[in-house]
Amino acid sequence: MSDTGFYFGWETQLRWSIESAYGTASTTAGEYYQQTWIRSFGWNLNENIEKIYGPGGSYRRGHTNEVKGVKTLTASMEFWVADDLASTDGTDMFLLKLPIDKYNTEVAGTSPGTWAIPESGGTYPGDSVYGSYSLLPFSLEFGWNKSGDIRVRTLTGCYVNSQTFTAAKNEKCVWTWDIVGKDIDNSTGFLGTGTQSTNKPLDWSGVQITWTGEDDSATAHSGCTNVEFTVNNNLEMINDLTSTSQNREVSDYLAQGREITGSMTWYKKTTAGQKWFEIVASATASKTTPDNTIQLGRLDIKISSSTADRYILYELYDITMGELPEDINFEKTTEITIPFSSRYIAMDIVTDNYDGEPTNFDQKVS
Repeated sequence: MSDTGFYFGWETQLRWSIESAYGTASTTAGEYYQQTWIRSFGWNLNENIEKIYGPGGSYRRGHTNEVKGVKTLTASMEFWVADDLASTDGTDMFLLKLPIDKYNTEVAGTSPGTWAIPESGGTYPGDSVYGSYSLLPFSLEFGWNKSGDIRVRTLTGCYVNSQTFTAAKNEKCVWTWDIVGKDIDNSTGFLGTGTQSTNKPLDWSGVQITWTGEDDSATAHSGCTNVEFTVNNNLEMINDLTSTSQNREVSDYLAQGREITGSMTWYKKTTAGQKWFEIVASATASKTTPDNTIQLGRLDIKISSSTADRYILYELYDITMGELPEDINFEKTTEITIPFSSRYIAMDIVTDNYDGEPTNFDQKVS
């Protein structure tokens, strides 16, 4: 049996690079970084071909002509993140900035250093805890590294339209992206030379959940079995008449109102059996009947490294919970899954790599 003439999934490589100008891929090999734990990847180029019926047709009930519309490019990717937080040159975790915001705070020259996203102490637009209106554009280089027959696709002008993060009991932490892009090309060679990390992926064993709301203190709580949230940037295509040719390409994207939604699953404990009901029902502690007030909470999800004091921290603010479904399984410990939404999000990447970040990653307006 021969593999001649076939491409296999395990022959592929994927690298990413942050663009200095939207839609323009880097031409420097060292500015591409090879993500370690890619679990799935796919892309779709849609030429939006329209079939036209009109005068002069000679195909009876068949359409007369075909024309291409606006070119749209989308991609999806699911991945784990290598525990590179104690490495002075690890890059896997820096990918996580891309769905959140373009800007970050200055990092002090100490180890570990904290990359805080978004920038909040600078000047406009890096002057707010609510973030800016911009994301970082990036390119993806993906292809089959088959000896003698390499095929590579380069996707340019990419943004993360939405990200879903999932942490579940006894599982790896999972990030899932929906991506929009500008253009794609085909080549027979990889430009990027970055290598993969050899570290294991981050998993549930390092996750801490901190809930603050009503009379809860800001401490890590036990009893959570699953937490996930989605950041939807609601990106909208721009075609702004700046092109000098009929290229049918999107000019850029605009971020619309951001939606942050998610859910938490907890064991229903006797020590706090009424807690979630009280939070959903009222902003008043120990209230046992619903009223017209809404409790705003905060949810912190900390993913710790195997090395102490290195971690990724998501902070979801102004959490609202308006539903409390309780579905009983008569054969198991009772768990409740609570949906929520959030007004804004921040994140910290606490790592020994405080000065070896990817090219074009460090963006400030202070």
